[in-house]
Amino acid sequence: MTATHKNKRVLMLCTAARGGMRAVVEAYARDGLFERWNVLLIATHVEGSLARRLGAIVLAMTRFLFLNLSGQVLFAHIHAAAGGSFWRKSIFGLVARLFGHSVIFHLHSGHISGHIDRLPLVGQRIAGWVLSKFSCVVVLSEVWRTFVLRIAPSAKVAVIPNYVLLPTTAPVTRPLREGRALNLLFLGFVGSNKGVFELIPAIARARSTGIDVRLTIAGHGEVEKAKRMAMDLDVAEAVSVIGWIDGERKLELLRSADVYVLPSRNEGMPVSILEAMSWSIPVVASRVGGIPEMIDSGVEGLLVEPGDIDGILDAILRLAADRELLPRMGRAARKRVESEFSKDVVLPKMEAIYEKFSRT
Repeated sequence: MTATHKNKRVLMLCTAARGGMRAVVEAYARDGLFERWNVLLIATHVEGSLARRLGAIVLAMTRFLFLNLSGQVLFAHIHAAAGGSFWRKSIFGLVARLFGHSVIFHLHSGHISGHIDRLPLVGQRIAGWVLSKFSCVVVLSEVWRTFVLRIAPSAKVAVIPNYVLLPTTAPVTRPLREGRALNLLFLGFVGSNKGVFELIPAIARARSTGIDVRLTIAGHGEVEKAKRMAMDLDVAEAVSVIGWIDGERKLELLRSADVYVLPSRNEGMPVSILEAMSWSIPVVASRVGGIPEMIDSGVEGLLVEPGDIDGILDAILRLAADRELLPRMGRAARKRVESEFSKDVVLPKMEAIYEKFSRT
């Protein structure tokens, strides 16, 4: 930040709810972006009752307007997902533009294209018009750049992937010896969009072939439904649904996992996959969103089609049958993160955009 702007603030808007978007923002704070650029984080959404959520957005808009009126804003960096998040954040972004400030509009959700494409034509055109008004639209992958330019041809789009901090003690995945279970790990929202209810039947079918495969599901959402499905399919002893975890417990699960699984129906660029890859864990995931730009099937992991129980099963069987694949894919996964999705590679790209808009 230049001396001319040292008394101004970057306003960063994001949800306070758990998830990948918040993890990205927390990484910015951890890695010094907030301190270097005098960032003020404003939560526009919280978990809880309708009254609590409405209160959060009213408070956020009040603070946002005051800061814009007081001349304290350098520019705004707004993080948005699909649905209501897109439209709420668009209002904040347009307000900042009315005050003459640059706006970085950062799209995270893999649902964006589906949400907008389902709108009536007038809604799609409004969404495209909104995106064209921002100074920069940041997307996570080339597939999302293509989508934004389809609905907003004049938009200024930058591709900046998510990143993770590389663990300094990441274990090297070793061949899976006979007699030891194949341990699979899922982290995230427990629901149909994440493929959980295809994953559990695939585990049941794999175990019916005699393979000792275990699955840990850690996250919030439809936890009880996942537990019931595991019981109904008679695999409750092999499928552990433990709810939301973080901190040291999360690290313990990553250290003990052989394979990370995320057979989602829609995705942007899942931070959880990057975390797993940084721990030298091969990944089984769906061929959706930005995932094919993170994983070459057969190299860092295996890609399946969304909703494909047979595909998930085949991936599990392949990894169980050729157990030398695990260390080879694990090493490749770690190398991919180091070269493309690490802090040292990605964060300077975001700061280059900050530099640009600090001078406008």
